[in-house]
This record gives sequence, structure tokens and C-alpha cells, in this order.
Amino acid sequence: MRPAQNRGTGGIAARPGGFTFIEMMLVFTIISILIVGSMFTLFRPRIVANETSAIASLRTIVTAQNQYAATCGGIYGTLTALSSVNPPYIDDVLGGGRKSGYLFTMSLLGNGSNYRIRANPAAFRKTGSRYFFVDDSGMIRFNLNRPADSTDTPIE
Repeated sequence: MRPAQNRGTGGIAARPGGFTFIEMMLVFTIISILIVGSMFTLFRPRIVANETSAIASLRTIVTAQNQYAATCGGIYGTLTALSSVNPPYIDDVLGGGRKSGYLFTMSLLGNGSNYRIRANPAAFRKTGSRYFFVDDSGMIRFNLNRPADSTDTPIE
């Protein structure tokens, strides 16, 4: 005798409800890949906004330094000094050295007659993917792999 065929299923016997473990793992893997891929897409606009803010903050500091030096006999000030005078040249957030996912560090050189400022991402590739540098020349420079310095590519 021939075995009975299940009508309506193309000759394949239907299994009782649910999915196999392999099918569930396949679906889970596909969903995980989609989520991880979308995370990079979600971070990118924030990184661009943070980098734009860092560049604008560096420009603000350069302007503030020039104004401060004009009133202090050519001596530049620290971030704290720029934010604590009345009226302040920069806001308290920037004066604290951290703004929009970037850490700002300033070095005064030659008894305050020169300065260097670095803006590094607080969390590389999460809050920013470029490192920035500016000195008393006012030229902002960047580097993609390490903290920037005076030899790196200028921002146009």
C-alpha cells in the first residue's frame, strides 16, 4: 500500500505548530545584524553635529583669546580665565573644557604669549571621529587617527 498523503500541503506532512530552534536563531541573527547596522547610521548625524560644534567652539576661543590678549597686554588666558571675567568671553560649559562630546585642553606657552588648544572626542567614533588643534595663528587643523597638532591638515 501507498502511504497516505496530506492533501493541501503538496504531499508534505505538516508538523505540529511552532518554529525550529534553527529557524529562530536565523531570525534572531538577521535582526541583530540590522540593529547593529542601523546603530552606525544613527550615530553619524550626532558625530557630525559634535564635530561642527567643536570647530565653532575653537573659533569662539580664538576670538576670545584675541580680545582677552588685547585687554591684558598681549597675554592669553586659560579657558577658566576666559569664562570667569566679567563679562565672560566664553560660556561656563566651554570654560569647563567639555562641550558637545569633545574635551578641550589648552596649553599656554612662553609665559602666556602663545597658546595651543586641542579638542579631542570624549569617546572616539561615538562622540566624534576627528581630533582638532588650533594655536595662536588661528588655523584650525584636524587628524583622523590621533590628537592633532600644528603639522596636520587645516580645515578649509
